[in-house]
Amino acid sequence: MGSYTSDARFWFNVLDMALKFPGAKIDREMFLQKTYEKYCDQATVDNILRVGAHEAGIELTLMERMAGDTIKQHTGIAAGTSFVAGIPGGLVMAATIPADVAQFYYHVLVAAQKLAYIFGLKSIDDTGNNFREVLTVFIGVMAGVGEAEHTLNEVIDSQFNKTLAHITLGKILDKTVARIAAVIGVQLTKKSAGRIIARIVPFVSGIVSGGMTLFSYVPMCNRLKHKLYDSIEIKKNNGTIRPL
Repeated sequence: MGSYTSDARFWFNVLDMALKFPGAKIDREMFLQKTYEKYCDQATVDNILRVGAHEAGIELTLMERMAGDTIKQHTGIAAGTSFVAGIPGGLVMAATIPADVAQFYYHVLVAAQKLAYIFGLKSIDDTGNNFREVLTVFIGVMAGVGEAEHTLNEVIDSQFNKTLAHITLGKILDKTVARIAAVIGVQLTKKSAGRIIARIVPFVSGIVSGGMTLFSYVPMCNRLKHKLYDSIEIKKNNGTIRPL
């Protein structure tokens, strides 16, 4: 991260801390099996696991409904659960990064991965060595970073366009992720400063933490859901991706 700005490095520090929470990395097959078996027979589920929901012929309207249910479920979890004690090294890092900020982004990362898989993306590990970078793109979209939306289209293209090599995606991410991370870092710096001050008074801290969930989490998740829906719909309509 030597070439990154201090704001970008701050974001990646938060990201790395959030990824230390148990369950931060979603098992795509396990999640999709559990999610789609409620709506589809096992043969269809097996096809979803193999090629993704869209290419398996799942309707976008069902994907959108399932995405909405996922957001509702995780909103409740994010608002009522604390994993601070389970973060390795959390007490040390909390001096510069409030643990509740990392906890919040843990829930954001979990939701982002699940939304991506619901809308038919392959395992994020299949993007080569770009796991943290792709997650940063997702969070950039959720945070309203314009450049992240364009880059998300490139991520989707890399998964549905069999001729687009991972090295091509890597080059695209190299050009954009540093800027996306810097914007996220600026937003986080402002939020974290207020939360560090608020933690001096526990009751106030609780209000701030709850407010962050209620007023940030749901809009962020909905922003990614709508962007994924729109991107897949556009590619479906122009024939870029078709059910197999």
